[in-house]
Amino acid sequence: MKFLISMADVEDEWNTLSREEQERVSRCHDEFQRALGERYVGCWGVRPSGEATTVRLRTDGRYDVVPGLMSSTKEPMGGFYIIDVESLEEAVEWAKRGRFRPGPNEVRALREG
Repeated sequence: MKFLISMADVEDEWNTLSREEQERVSRCHDEFQRALGERYVGCWGVRPSGEATTVRLRTDGRYDVVPGLMSSTKEPMGGFYIIDVESLEEAVEWAKRGRFRPGPNEVRALREG
């Protein structure tokens, strides 16, 4: 079963971290991906939330296209992993192992097809 682990970050926090801390976090991601082994499907980072665009379908069939996130938050998604594991419980354990700085990781099952 595939799961999305989305990793929230404090906006622009990365640029305020020391070089040593940035390197530590990068090593953690490398180690995490190796530990996942065959469970690892992929990992992507996302551009800053200020570059987001929201597309909303209205009930009258028209679209609103506006700059910004679809909902405001202090901890926007910074990136995500897709993993393939047996259960939600296992995905949660991986989400715990994959949190390298204070903040939340969200786990969601993916629908296939």
